[in-house]
Amino acid sequence: MRALVDVSDTGRGIPSHVMEHLFEAGFSADGNTPGLGLAVCERLMTQHHGKIHVSSRVNFGSTFQLEFPTI
Repeated sequence: MRALVDVSDTGRGIPSHVMEHLFEAGFSADGNTPGLGLAVCERLMTQHHGKIHVSSRVNFGSTFQLEFPTI
């Protein structure tokens, strides 16, 4: 059994060429950040036997889904 948490926005969305690198440590789409946030999130989820998923449409927003194992 799993618990799911969705976090969505209605922002500009994430282009497909960025999606493939989103969880890489050091990757920053705009170069203004160190690019560690999502890499750390993915690692934490994995360490706790969970998963993180993302879906996005340019100009419509993004949804991050956190999948947590339940006891």
